[in-house]
Amino acid sequence: MRRQGSISLRSKIKLIECVLYKVMKGLTMVCLVGLLTMVTLQVLARFLRIRIVVDDLVTLLNVWMIFIGSSILVRDKSHVAIEVEGRLFAKSKILRISAILVTHGLVIFFLLFIIKSGMDIVKASFSAVTPMLRLPQWWWYLPLPLSGVLMLLWEVKNMLKALNSIIKEAEGDESSKSVGRKRSGGS
Repeated sequence: MRRQGSISLRSKIKLIECVLYKVMKGLTMVCLVGLLTMVTLQVLARFLRIRIVVDDLVTLLNVWMIFIGSSILVRDKSHVAIEVEGRLFAKSKILRISAILVTHGLVIFFLLFIIKSGMDIVKASFSAVTPMLRLPQWWWYLPLPLSGVLMLLWEVKNMLKALNSIIKEAEGDESSKSVGRKRSGGS
């Protein structure tokens, strides 16, 4: 029995997802604005023959913007997608399910590889520092496994949604067939 006022697990997950999405979008926007500001300052400084050192920060913001932005694209299904399952296998639900499992499975395998490789690179860079600002170099590599984990979560969610829609569609087809049989007097 649920107590009144308690939030369901599904609602908690949706809330976490919403907050995470807003944080990711905010971080991406901050990186973009910071990147544009630093590149503009760098161009102005070269024009005025003033030396400023922002190369490390430009690279850092660019890496974070690209990888966190990629996670947002996977969540929104706005990334490059393999859409063979819908068009090629429209009539066979088994083939559509198989195609979804294969295409999403390949993406999930690739993301697991990215996460593992990213963690190895982060570990290897713990003692390294950047050449100009002497900042810990692992900051530049951390977006790789972090975005890999985020993309993996969104990809699994997208795969489950696609499978669920096919299953619901199949259930709807079965119920409409049985209604048709009852109306025509069949068993």
